Amino acid sequence: MNANAMPLLPLMLLSLLLYLSFANGVHCYQEKKVLSLQRFQWKQQSSTPSCLSWKSRRENGATILEMKHRDYCSGKIIDWNKKLQKRLILDDVHVRSLQSRMKNMAHIDEDASKTQIPLTSGLKLGILNYIVTVGFGGRNMTVIMDTGSDLTWVQCQPCKLCYDQQEPLFNPSASPSYQSVLCNSTTCQSLQFATGNLGVCGSNQPTCDYVVNYGDGSYTRGELAREHLNLGTTPVNNFIFGCGRSNKGLFGGASGLMGLGRSELSVISQTSGLFGGVFSYCLPSTESGESSGFCGMEAERIDGRTANQLRPLACSHNILNRAHGSASWSQGDTKVLAAVYGPKAGTKKNENPEKACIEIIWKPKTGQIGKLEKEYEMILKRTLQSICVLTINPNTTTSVIVQVVNDDGALLPCAINAACAALVDAGIPLKHLAVAICCCLTESEYVMLDPTKLEEQKMKALAYLVFPNSILSVLPEGALKVKGEPMEHGIITSVTQGAMSVDNYLNCLERGRAASAKMSAFLRRSLQPQIPGDSSKAG
Repeated sequence: MNANAMPLLPLMLLSLLLYLSFANGVHCYQEKKVLSLQRFQWKQQSSTPSCLSWKSRRENGATILEMKHRDYCSGKIIDWNKKLQKRLILDDVHVRSLQSRMKNMAHIDEDASKTQIPLTSGLKLGILNYIVTVGFGGRNMTVIMDTGSDLTWVQCQPCKLCYDQQEPLFNPSASPSYQSVLCNSTTCQSLQFATGNLGVCGSNQPTCDYVVNYGDGSYTRGELAREHLNLGTTPVNNFIFGCGRSNKGLFGGASGLMGLGRSELSVISQTSGLFGGVFSYCLPSTESGESSGFCGMEAERIDGRTANQLRPLACSHNILNRAHGSASWSQGDTKVLAAVYGPKAGTKKNENPEKACIEIIWKPKTGQIGKLEKEYEMILKRTLQSICVLTINPNTTTSVIVQVVNDDGALLPCAINAACAALVDAGIPLKHLAVAICCCLTESEYVMLDPTKLEEQKMKALAYLVFPNSILSVLPEGALKVKGEPMEHGIITSVTQGAMSVDNYLNCLERGRAASAKMSAFLRRSLQPQIPGDSSKAG
């Protein structure tokens, strides 16, 4: 629903329904009403009804299409009393399930999610809507929560025509993070879809002026701007909002309105990179001013993780007796075993005899190696060649055998991590450690780390990223000075699958780099006994 089509009405009707029908508290399900099934019975048909023909008629210039219930069209003799009783029983089970979930949500610990904002009734401000408190430029502002409109706005100083609000007006001149949006920008042009009105240039300066007209006659007018927003303790930089200079309508004593619609200017869209365009809310009763629900904006995955949360990591080394080095790496249910043999004299065909050669042998969990596995071999070889000091043991070959134990997503990064740990266990000279991670992009362009197999199948794009860890050297003494083998900085390997914009890719890099620091610390702890450059295992 756009701003011109009564965006405030859905929540007002919902709040009125809760007020009339529900008991005190967040759960709102104690009062019951007995309804007679006679009110819901359909008339029995003397003959089998025909639903194959489409019947329509025109009234007052409008075309009306006849609709019939699917049971009405089944042609079977139905006991409507039993049918309706069964459906009411199923509805009751559904309602009880929702009530049970609401009980659990109502007792969530405050620290369980930093993105849960208390949501309360707006009766204390003279409105039937629900309100939340957010931070604008370091100032707390209480605004109406509206799922039917898009633009978030607050009343600003100086104000030409403002209604009375309980809190002081927002003062843009007192906020160092406040920035006006120019009228010739694409952001200003997006106002037409978000509000139904074009953004226009201000009279005194090239700012973007907005107008939002609501279905009940309320309106807000002002200029579009950017400001630092705080949703609970979660910061949102450069948040686009309306600085209202002329506002009138049924807003009670609230400082403005928070738009939770679908356009790119809504809170949901502007925070999609953080929360994936997903939010939830639990509405409290309007009868008690002390009861509180919440507006949650933390998107959880099927396994309960957040977008940046990795699955549990596990690493073991020196697990195979006959190998010169070995290690296993697990991320959740994905597990890979790597074994290192060598270095052995001689290099493979088409390899440079003046440098050491790395050979990768990929063994799938079942079946024969295919095209994808051969591609993994190539990526793994190039990655390991970039972290190994190839000039120390020239004209030798080191074989790395990768055995897939189980694949539940992010298989290639797990294999790279296992191989890196096995090289350390074998005492192969390395310039630095490396950690790999998988970053994926959903269809709604939401970035997630370390996907499961099921999540990978639903993704728009994937990025396999390998980052160096130069803090902890695993080189023998003096090896850092080897010519032609510079330390790596930034990123070692980047492989993408699917379509991904530059901004999304940079977002993946940022998220992946942050997660790689934790993985590097875990890898160092796992390999600590092997760090002092002991090459006694190498043949």
